[in-house]
Order: sequence, then structure tokens, then C-alpha cells
Amino acid sequence: MRSYAQSYAAAGGTPTTPDNHDGTSYYRRHNGATWYSDILDNTNGSAGKIVDLAKLTTDLNNGTLPRFMIIVPDGNHDAHDCPVGMSSCTTAQKLAATDAFLRDNVGPILETPDVQPGGDGLAIVTFDECGGGANAGCGASIYTALIGPKVRPHSVSATPYKHENTLRTMLDALGIRRYPGAASATSDMSDFFTTSGIKPAVVVSDPANGSTMASPVPIQASAYASPGHSIAGWWIYVDSVGVHHAGAVASIHPKISMHSGTHTILIRAWDSSATSVIKRSVSASMPSNRQ
Repeated sequence: MRSYAQSYAAAGGTPTTPDNHDGTSYYRRHNGATWYSDILDNTNGSAGKIVDLAKLTTDLNNGTLPRFMIIVPDGNHDAHDCPVGMSSCTTAQKLAATDAFLRDNVGPILETPDVQPGGDGLAIVTFDECGGGANAGCGASIYTALIGPKVRPHSVSATPYKHENTLRTMLDALGIRRYPGAASATSDMSDFFTTSGIKPAVVVSDPANGSTMASPVPIQASAYASPGHSIAGWWIYVDSVGVHHAGAVASIHPKISMHSGTHTILIRAWDSSATSVIKRSVSASMPSNRQ
């Protein structure tokens, strides 16, 4: 992951660099990555993932673009302030500067194989607000465009999506099934895509595959439904025999008694679409001196 921020280096180049520092049009408040505690604490060197926009061209030319990236224009190029060298301007002139920014910085990314036919890349262009604030102007709506080889061309959704839907869509595209905050209780933007939606999944936290455990064996599993649905039920099978069932919950954590030996544990869940069955199997060994 990298966050490429325009004017970041000129402004000071740190996560806490404030808005308009050193006479720049850099806005920290538009660079969302700088507000996370892991970045501020530099957990695992994460503060170094925020770089100046100039690094984008280098990574593109070297073929080292990250799997996930955020591109943050400065105030002169994000339709917030006037373009460079102008003290006053029209909305059309602001948008022209934004269009040029997208052409010069996002355009080359759209030419990469991941975002061309046959790829599975996804680019999202969005804003944080419209008009005078979060709930003012433009009917409290913001412009958001999805671009990629699996996006339905020229599609417009009638669903009133929010930022948490965008976050869930990005996490689903990355294969991440743990959703923070409001993203855990909403759907992804599946109606924009030519595919039938993200496949549901079971994530087993415990036991690890091939582990040796004492009986009773603690099971920790979470299930993620297909878009627009919820988990409807569970079964756990040990060596093809049903030993535990649960209802419409997103996670389970029973303890299952097993005899000594090696066992195959199948964890099955299904969602409210009635056709989606999701499974995950692991193997575990019980020591011979434990029951």
C-alpha cells in the first residue's frame, strides 16, 4: 500500500505536516492516511507508506506499483482552490485543473494490464464533500466513478451509497473479509460490476490447519455473506459427522470434544440467498493421552 500525496515533500513530508505548510497547497485533512494511529505511531514502518506524488511516476516506470494505492491531489488540483497562479477563478477552471490532474496521474495507471481488458483492477475517483460541506450543496451527494475491466460501462446506480460502501467494495476487491466500522454492516457496490458479486467466505481463526490440539477443541470462525445477504446458519462436521450447529450469527466459537487421532473438521455456513453455501475444512490431531 502507498498513499501518493501531491506537494507532500514540499510541505514537510511527515504524517503530521499541517495544511498549507511552507506556503504549499498541501492539505493534511484531505490525506486520510495521516489520521490513522498506526501511521502516527509508525507501526512496522507504516509512516513511510505516505510518499510524495513524484514517487508515483517512478513506481509506474519501474513496474513496482503497490496492490493498493491512494492518490491525493493538492488544493490547486482537487477542485478546492484555484489552479496554480490564479487568485480567483471559476468552477470550470477548477474542474479543468482536476481533469488535467486525473489525465496526467491516473491516466497512465489505466493503461496498465490490471486495468485493461482481461485484468481485474479497479480505480475509484471520489470526493470527500460537495459544495459548502458534508451535507450542503449537490443534494448532499458527491461524485464517485468506478473504472475497471469488470465495471459495467456507463452504468449509474440508483442505490444511495456512502463512503462505507466504497470501503467495503475496495476490501472485497482485495479479498479482505474483515470490515472495520460501518463497512461491516453494509454492502459492496456490486451493481456496478459485470460479475455476480463477491463470493461468500468462511474464515477459520482456530484451529490452524495441521495443528495438534487437546480436547475439547476451540473453534473460532467467521462467515461473510454474498452482497445484500446475511449469514443464515452453520454446521460443524468432524469426519463427516455433524457435531454442532448454530443460527443466523456472523461468527461462532464452540468447543468440540474429539477422541485421540487425526480428524478433518468441516465448517459450513450458508447465507440468506439460499443458494450460497460456504465451507472451510482443516485437519487437527488429538494427543493419544487426551480425550
